[in-house]
This record gives sequence, C-alpha cells and structure tokens, in this order.
Amino acid sequence: MKTKGFLIRIGLALLVAALLGAGAGLLTRESVDAAEGTYKILAWNDLGMHCYNRDFADLAVLPPYNTLWVQVIKAGDPPTLVTSGVTVEYFYEDNTYSVGKTNFWSYSQDLFGVSLPPNVGLKGKGLSGTMDFSGDHYVAEGIPVTEFSDSAPTTSQPYQLATVIVKDSVTGAELARTRVVTPVSSEMRCDKCHSDGGEGSPDNPTGKVETNILQLHDEEEGTNLMANRPVLCAKCHASNALGAPGQSGVPNLSNAMHDKHEDESPDTLDGCYNCHPGPQTKCLRDTMSQEGMTCIDCHGGMSTVKNNPDPWLNEPRCDTCHDSGQYDQNHPLYRFSTEHGGLYCEACHDSTHAVAPSREENDAIKFNILQGKNGPIDQCQVCHTITPSTGSGPHGLTSSGSLFEDVPSTYWAREFIERLYNAGITGGCSTSPLMYCPDSTVTRAQMAIFILRGIHGSTYVPPTASGTVFGDVPVGSFAADWIEQLAAEGVTAGCGGGNYCPDATITRAQMAIFLLRGEHGSVYTPPAATGTVFGDVPLGSFADAWIEQLALEGVTSGCGSGNYCPDNSVTRAEMAVFLVRAFSLP
Repeated sequence: MKTKGFLIRIGLALLVAALLGAGAGLLTRESVDAAEGTYKILAWNDLGMHCYNRDFADLAVLPPYNTLWVQVIKAGDPPTLVTSGVTVEYFYEDNTYSVGKTNFWSYSQDLFGVSLPPNVGLKGKGLSGTMDFSGDHYVAEGIPVTEFSDSAPTTSQPYQLATVIVKDSVTGAELARTRVVTPVSSEMRCDKCHSDGGEGSPDNPTGKVETNILQLHDEEEGTNLMANRPVLCAKCHASNALGAPGQSGVPNLSNAMHDKHEDESPDTLDGCYNCHPGPQTKCLRDTMSQEGMTCIDCHGGMSTVKNNPDPWLNEPRCDTCHDSGQYDQNHPLYRFSTEHGGLYCEACHDSTHAVAPSREENDAIKFNILQGKNGPIDQCQVCHTITPSTGSGPHGLTSSGSLFEDVPSTYWAREFIERLYNAGITGGCSTSPLMYCPDSTVTRAQMAIFILRGIHGSTYVPPTASGTVFGDVPVGSFAADWIEQLAAEGVTAGCGGGNYCPDATITRAQMAIFLLRGEHGSVYTPPAATGTVFGDVPLGSFADAWIEQLALEGVTSGCGSGNYCPDNSVTRAEMAVFLVRAFSLP
C-alpha cells in the first residue's frame, strides 16, 4: 500500500511532464485564452473501461454498453455552464457499425428481452446520434461500440475515439468540437483457466470456454444452465452495473466472482488482469498507476472485494487519501462528484482508472485541444476570458493572474509569450509548474521547430529525417526532422562545412534571416541596406539588409539606444516577440 504522503504529492491536480520548449508534439487546439462567447467541450467516458462479451451465443456477463458525458462551457468573465440552446452530437469516424464485430444482436431478445435494430444499443443509442440533456450535462448512454475499427475489424484498439460536436440548436451552426476516448474491451481472459484441460475445466469438457464455464457451474452448483442457453449471469446474480436485482439468496455477481476466484488469482495487477481487461488492454492507465500504484492500493485484495456490500456503488473515494479538505467529494462516487462551478470531477481530471495524465495518447487528445498539453485541465484561460486575480478556484487554489509562473503580469514580453503559447507554437519549458524560461537562449535546433510551426501552423509535422543533409544532424538527433525540412524549404543552408550547428545559440542577426525567409520564402531578397537604421548595423555588416527589412516590417525596433545588438543571442522572450510579429500570430 502506497503512503498517504505519496498520494498527496501526486494529488488530483497532477501536471504532465514538461513539454519541449519548442512545443513539439502539440495537437490542433483551441486558444487557451478563451475568447468571449466561444464554447468549450468537456467530454469524458463515465468509466475508465467498459468490458463486454464478444460472443453471446452461450453466456453474457455484460453487453456492449458505453456511455459518454459532456458539459458545455461558454467562455466569459465568468464562464457559464450551457444547459440550453445547443445540441450535442457524437459519431465514430472509423467505427460506424458493430454487427459482425460481435453477435450481440442475434441474442439480445433471449438475453435482455428486446429485439434491437442493428447497431443500436439497449438504451436506443447507436454509433452516431444526439446526446440527451440530463440536468447539468449531456449524455449518450449505452453506445454499443466495440474495440474494432472499421479499417481494422480484427485488430483490437480499446481506446476508440468519438467526435463530439456542439451546435446551435436553432441555426445548426457548429460551435465547437472535440475527440474523446470511449474505452471498450472484450479481453476477459476466461480462457486462461476455463479452456479444455485448464485448471477451471469441468469434468466433462465441452470444447468451448463459455460452455465449459456453464458446465462447471452445473456440476458444482446443481444448475441446468447448459440446457438454457444463452445465459445472462445477472438473471440470478444481482448486478449494479446492469441494474439487475438478481434472485433472492443468490450472491451479487461481483461478490460471487471474486469469492470463487480468490484462491485462483493473486492480489496483484497481473492477477486483476486475469479477468479485467487485460494483459493487452491494460485498462488501468491513470497517473497513479504510472507512479507504481495498482488496483489493490485502492480497492484492496480479493478478500476485500468479495465482501463489498454494494459493488459498483460502494467504491474507493479520492478524499480517503486526499484528506486535506480541498478534495472532498460531494457524492459517494468520484464519477458523480462535482466541484468548481458545478463541473464534474471527471470533466477536468478524466474518468476513473484514466485520471489524467493517462498513459494512453488518445486520452490526451481532448486536453491538448483545450489547453495545448495533457490533462488535467489546470489553465484558468481555458474557460475564463480574464484570468481571475482573486477568489478561489478548483480545490481552493488561486491564480497568480499570469499564465506562466515565471512570466509575471508586468513582464515586458508577457503578451507575446502568451500569444505564442495560445497559438500552439510552444508548450513552455516546464509544466509542473507551467513555466516559459523567458531569459534562456534559443538554439538553432529549437529555432527550426519554431520557424516551421510559424510557417505551417501548430499541427505541422515534418517528414522523417534522412540523416544525410548535415554532418552534425544524424537520424534520431533532437529536431533532426525539423532541421532537414528547414533546409529543404530553403530557409537555411547550415552554418558552414556541411554542418548545421544545432546546439549553437542563434544570434539576433541570424534570426532576421530565418524570419524573413520563413515569412517570404527561400528566394526572397531584401532591399539593399542603408546603414542608417541602427547604430551597430553599418552598411556592409553581416545581415545588414535583413535586419533593416525586419525593422521596416515592424517586427523589431532594436535592442535600445538606437542599436540592434546583432551578435547577441536571442532569448526565448525576444523569440516570442519576433515570431508573433513576423507571422501575425493571434
């Protein structure tokens, strides 16, 4: 069991590891500084994983049944929770059907008493549609999605992506969109023990895992399940997951399963993965698990779980360990708890078993869209048009009024630094806490990333490097792809001798050339210099024409006292000003 001190250190508001100072790896995103009246989508799956049987011909533990929740925020000062005037739609771009990926629809009548249209779930939702409004959120319950994409229908991909779109309910105009994981897996490894000849094989094996389980049940409990297939386990064993009351005197399904397997499965993560998805799925992917915690740290071992008086409804609480009073749940379950402004905990921190930052890249997409980095959401500017300077935020935290901890509100280049961040060109130099390192110098390797992001946008990814363009930029070295692409676009020819000098700092004179070529193209040549613009840039000096043209375009006014300081290394603060002005970043 991990110590409480460790838990408190990681907290519910854990930040991600530092992004590269050059902002590599950011996805398409909305502006972090929320514009008045823009809409923000907070979307999540209600559980960290939904498992189901793929084959329903003989027995069913759980049907394909996934649920998405959404809260819509209208940015402002203060922001507002949107509960009317919009419709919320969802769809799966590469998962448009489930019939054929599972045989659930062939047996829904026998198991659940309903004959369902193809690809429609038990609550009437399909793989695309409109969410229902439910008091303070929008929900699509019982989506029958499987882990098999249309493009690879035999390959398991448990972290399926749904697209969520918010539209004006009158005009139909799109207001915002995001992508959110719908975790799903049929990896319940019953075959590990219940195959013919396995430890859990019946006296009279049947040749099939599912019927072996039913045969074993008949042999040990005196039932007649084999003659009454398909069998819904929850018909006799109560299941809060399905809202099934079961039969009097028969133990709850969760209690029965954990009791029966207590001596067969160890109290380890691998032991849990014998039944829960699974050695390949690895559904426990949250920030705590990445620090070494396992299921047992929160849920206890098999002997504890088998005695849970109300499975699914009596579960571990965050405030058991995070007990300072700042993280108190207002509902027995984390997934139903709300806090700041009526937002659900899962809206900012993500689902149970996937509490951000998650191990899975797909889980990070929605956070990157909102704030340019993985979760949890920790930037006031996602929803606030003006960063609050007073009052408590989530969990009683307060804002300093600045986006970056090391860029105070009075810092000379703050506006440009935050605009560069908002444009997705950089993620800062640290995220825990969020810092920019404004006085650090910029290397030529970093500048390659900055310039190409300025030219092509924050989502641009260059071709893979060959390692043959510059002698000192081998394949796999930092920013190699970006450096070779910068050369391919004619922005640089290197530093001489067939090299690029990636670790050298870039000077203000060199910066002028980089920027103007990036802005105007590789064939651009500036007008001849006059030698009269800056006192330290005489006619004939290195890059004199480029420096004067940069000033003429309003990108720079020099370094003060009528000078340009061409040989000084460029700082990250200066770089922000140069890039924002040269590429007209919003």
